[in-house]
Amino acid sequence: MEAGSSFLNCDIDHLPFKYLGVKVGDSPRKVSMWKELINQIKARLATWRGKHLNMAGRVTMINTVLNAIPMFSLSFYRAPNKVINDIRKIQSNFLWHKSEGAVSSRVNNGRGTAFWHSKWLGNQAIKEVYTEAFAASTNQNCSVADLIF
Repeated sequence: MEAGSSFLNCDIDHLPFKYLGVKVGDSPRKVSMWKELINQIKARLATWRGKHLNMAGRVTMINTVLNAIPMFSLSFYRAPNKVINDIRKIQSNFLWHKSEGAVSSRVNNGRGTAFWHSKWLGNQAIKEVYTEAFAASTNQNCSVADLIF
């Protein structure tokens, strides 16, 4: 091996390794092989956040960028269902503006939850986050049910 390496003037490497961005020498059936790809998708999303994108913008980002990241590797290997589901979940969370650690609230029928005053957006009331909308509201003491029904 050493003789061949010195004759070809190249280094000896170990498996698995990457060639043109694709892992070679690892089993594509193992979820661990795909962790780097999943982390790459998450890293790309971490820079965007999508806060200032409307639904059409987020769909465009998913179709043009997030689908392109795994496409090259998926053209060589068939990913396990868990990996495909993880990628779909990441895309869905981005599309619907969900993030890890996001807070959600259950308001049941909405009668007992004051729309503007209850702290159901994490530790803030909507009136604190959207002050101009609260000031313009004609019913500042309404419940969630009042606005839905």
